[in-house]
Amino acid sequence: MKPLSLILLCLCIVVHPLAAQEILDPSLEPEGGTAELAPGFSPDPYRVPLVSGGEIDVNSRGLGQDCVGFVTSQPDFRVTAQGEFPLLRFIFIADTITTDTSLIVRTPDGRFLCNNNSFGIFNPMVDVVDAAVGDYVVWVGGFGTTSRVFGDLYITTNSAIVPGSTGVVIPIVPATPTPTPFTEPTLPSSANLTLNPALPPAQGSVSLEAGFLPDPFWTVVVGGGGLSVPPLNENVIEGGSELLSECGGYTDSAPDFRLQWSKRSTRLRFHFIPLMVGGIEPDAALIVQSPNGEWACNRDFASGYTRPSVEFINPAIGTYHIWVADELSMNTEVVGVLYITEIATTPETVRQIIMPPMVDLVGLNAGEITTTITDLALSTSDPFVVPNIVSNGMIDIEMLNPAQLNRTCTGFYEYEPTLVLNTVESFPYLRAFFIADDPNADAALIVRMPDGQWYCGDDSFDTLNPTVHIVGNRSSGIIRMWVGTFGAGSFVSGTLYFTRGNASPAPGGVVGLPTPTLAAPVLAPVNLPTSVPIPTPSLEENPAGLDPFAATNYGMISLGAALVPYTIEANGGGTVDTSALGEECVGYVTTQPDYRVQWTGTRGFLRFYFVSLGDSVLVVQSPDGVWHCNDDSFVSVNPTVDIVNAIPGTYNVWIG
Repeated sequence: MKPLSLILLCLCIVVHPLAAQEILDPSLEPEGGTAELAPGFSPDPYRVPLVSGGEIDVNSRGLGQDCVGFVTSQPDFRVTAQGEFPLLRFIFIADTITTDTSLIVRTPDGRFLCNNNSFGIFNPMVDVVDAAVGDYVVWVGGFGTTSRVFGDLYITTNSAIVPGSTGVVIPIVPATPTPTPFTEPTLPSSANLTLNPALPPAQGSVSLEAGFLPDPFWTVVVGGGGLSVPPLNENVIEGGSELLSECGGYTDSAPDFRLQWSKRSTRLRFHFIPLMVGGIEPDAALIVQSPNGEWACNRDFASGYTRPSVEFINPAIGTYHIWVADELSMNTEVVGVLYITEIATTPETVRQIIMPPMVDLVGLNAGEITTTITDLALSTSDPFVVPNIVSNGMIDIEMLNPAQLNRTCTGFYEYEPTLVLNTVESFPYLRAFFIADDPNADAALIVRMPDGQWYCGDDSFDTLNPTVHIVGNRSSGIIRMWVGTFGAGSFVSGTLYFTRGNASPAPGGVVGLPTPTLAAPVLAPVNLPTSVPIPTPSLEENPAGLDPFAATNYGMISLGAALVPYTIEANGGGTVDTSALGEECVGYVTTQPDYRVQWTGTRGFLRFYFVSLGDSVLVVQSPDGVWHCNDDSFVSVNPTVDIVNAIPGTYNVWIG
């Protein structure tokens, strides 16, 4: 009996992997494509955008303790190693930092290597040491049979590359896109009964190409309608982690917006953020038809979130037709902002252009009107222009409202409104902006709508001129506007504009508007050089032990221009001594960066500075691996780091 028991035990050990291999079939064509990599391949890391997840529970297949998650039988990607590698590392980084994923790699000899979490975060990593020649087949797992996971697979031979954040920390090199075969769109049979991309878009269109700036593009969209979104053709992509049985909601037959897309890219995302009605954010759905006839739909971009998002990997060149639907109610208007972006963001993390209103702001005259009232109607020319505005306020609105969280409410104002408008119409979107006569003058703007909501604006459209966006406020009656300055009693003069359209303070945003000439930046502090470059070729040779690949303390941003300073609030300090980096590198910071800037602008002047109540320091690592440090600048204890010839790429910032 003992030999028989031993034989049965051996059979059990053999049968499990065979059953798993039958279900996870490495012979199938991978959904995300293939790559042949030889030693010394470039770019390293090699990046592949993936949409993954499935219905097969890997945990039940007995592949190993760390082999978990839900996948499809079809692999997500296949790498053919054309030579031997001392290290071949696979990393998957989900676009949403809260998304938990797993990674399964089948080696050429049939072994399954798996990982769930690594480095204390949800992003998985699998190392193949002494990797042999042959095929490495990859599955990325989600958690839930209906989950779809969006993110990037990285293959690298560099042990310094670790899954420390949501994407930009790993050098991003565009992957070679896989062209999508073009097919004629399937046009609905009736213009009134179903979605009809042949109809003109109700709210305009835009032409964008890969690498467009500024990213994201945004526009206000009024969605909803009387048409119940019907079942679409079989070629449907569900654009979120929560799969839906069908595209849903209520909209109109004609598209709300249209995008004409050109040049190849690796990803294209559409986010819609509804504006609150009565303190409640409506449930909206997003429907997009791509140039090849695919219908992509989403109601909630992730479990527990209600804002919709749709993504196309390797987006086809051509026309994208976009509908916004109210998810629950027929003939109900849903107003919000549509964002179009190539950046790996979600509706929660995209850089929002429009700030929510405030319900209470004290210090300005919200009572009896003592100034002239001007009527505004649909027949009024657009934009409505009020020249010869002068303001020299003494009221510090920020000091009087210390509890308000909307930091765009700042500046000094006069008590009485600068302009009072009376409208009997209701508008889904209004925009007010002020253009100073002096392009170097810094102004601010406040608008109070008839329903008592306050809207504030400061620098906008990469100028010092303020803009206020009023979205979804349908109230009619008295609208009050104040122009403010930065400095008590400072004079500012210029022209005030009010529009229902796309006029803006951007160069060319108003017909005949001259391009502003901004003051040239000071290229160096008065008392000492701003930065001392210290080449640091790799993480292992970083004498201070800072980790530029780790998740940041305060987030990240992608910027293509910064004529108007981009500002964040942060606390400095830590336990890591930066003095090992060089003479100007002093003070203590955390191991991980405080902030990260993905700079997409052209080579030119780029300045980082930190203003605080104490004595602080700055450490900046530029994309070429060079460290730049400063302690005091401009005869103050506030540090400044200037990059005179800023190359595009990732800038990691530490505050000490």
